[in-house]
Amino acid sequence: MKFYLRTGFGDSKEYTKAKNGIKTQGYMQGNGMAPAGWTVVNISIIRAHKRKGHEGYFICPISNLKCNAAGVIFVDDTDLIHIRMDKNELPDETLLRLQESISSWGQLLIATGGSLKAVKCSYHLISFEWRPDGSWVYAENEKEPEYNISIPVPDGSTAQIEHLGVNVPNKTLGSMTCPSGHWEGGINLMQTKSQEWATTVKEGKLSRRNVWFMMKVQFWPKVAFGICRLLANAGITTHLHSGGISKTE
Repeated sequence: MKFYLRTGFGDSKEYTKAKNGIKTQGYMQGNGMAPAGWTVVNISIIRAHKRKGHEGYFICPISNLKCNAAGVIFVDDTDLIHIRMDKNELPDETLLRLQESISSWGQLLIATGGSLKAVKCSYHLISFEWRPDGSWVYAENEKEPEYNISIPVPDGSTAQIEHLGVNVPNKTLGSMTCPSGHWEGGINLMQTKSQEWATTVKEGKLSRRNVWFMMKVQFWPKVAFGICRLLANAGITTHLHSGGISKTE
């Protein structure tokens, strides 16, 4: 694909294009058929991944209905899931299966011309420690040096990725989330985005009309989803805690 620059003064005669020579490198931004093409490739990857047994198994506590899912995927943002509700797995067993799942997904991406980036990857290993009174807390697995996960790299080597605690938020689809549901990291991100936008607008010396227009089409779409989701979660957390349900976030 060749990319030309189009402006109000006309189209550029020079162009830019991919130079790595990999034909399966992707459809690139701006390509109208990219969404449909990505869907076809992604479905094939998911089916191959699930065929190897890499997915999360869930059981509804009320109806006892069972379902399974490989992960939550949106374009290049993927959250792989490994959980077995029908087995009592130890952290070591879960870590091993998680490594197998990540290796499978990474190899499938490499086969299609893509690859995982270590700096953008992280994982949470979730387990629980039970107290004598029957209550529980999240185990601090991130402090265990032997709990390591690595991803495959196109050159045949592997790269280790970061192990985050259950309360440490990670940016997913523009919002900071973590397994425990803790919302402080997400609120901080929304505050940072809001302050950066406000500072930029003040320095621009725009008219009142333009400021309101930018707030509607630029600022609010940037933070709306994160604010609504995080505040709803914070309200649920507060309500459950006030009812005496410990660590149910």
